[in-house]
Amino acid sequence: MDPQYYEFKKLCKDIDNKVVIYDKAYWEIFSNREKGNTKHDEKGEFFFNQKINKKIYFDFKKSKSINVLQKDKFTLTEVTFEDYYDGIHYSTHLSYIYNDYGIFLGGDEGAGFYFRYHRRLYCEDVR
Repeated sequence: MDPQYYEFKKLCKDIDNKVVIYDKAYWEIFSNREKGNTKHDEKGEFFFNQKINKKIYFDFKKSKSINVLQKDKFTLTEVTFEDYYDGIHYSTHLSYIYNDYGIFLGGDEGAGFYFRYHRRLYCEDVR
């Protein structure tokens, strides 16, 4: 296996510690959503903030992540994203991509078999 693959796995293992938080209130909203600590009602998806004893609803039209920097190191790519909600920059996080080259068999009986020569792995794929 390519040595960069092992570097990729190591970087992904520690990825949660590579977040810079600028607005803790917004960060809590989105981190709770990722952890599955949200509920739904007639208005939509919300997180109940115990500190202020209030439901905080998500408006995904106001949320965006912008790719601000990309560094390619052969088969490994480091990507920096700035996260915004309602125009407020609340965090910056890193992500890694590993480009694996080889021959990969895919498909099933119904779809038929096929070969691929490239696959892209994200941190979510190796956690």
